[in-house]
Amino acid sequence: MEQAQITDAGITVIEAMPRLSYLNVSWCRALSDESLTVIGRRTELTWLSLDGTSISDEEMRHLRHLTTLAVLFIASTQVTADGLAHLPLTTHPSGWSTATARPGD
Repeated sequence: MEQAQITDAGITVIEAMPRLSYLNVSWCRALSDESLTVIGRRTELTWLSLDGTSISDEEMRHLRHLTTLAVLFIASTQVTADGLAHLPLTTHPSGWSTATARPGD
């Protein structure tokens, strides 16, 4: 779905994908709080790319149930270390890629 014009209404298709483990919605700028709520319900996700989306720290709270998440890409977003704090302690992403989520941001 990378760079597609996915909207809040469009992202709901993933709700019918019970085994979805990989999701790339990079540069889908129309995604909002609603979209992150839907994505956050896909608890089997192990790989997620949100690069270039308009998400910020507050929307990251919707990902708190993604305990199997191993790789998270959030470069070119508004997410800082404060937003990453919403992720569960059991999540240990090995592939975080971000230009903004540094200690002290």
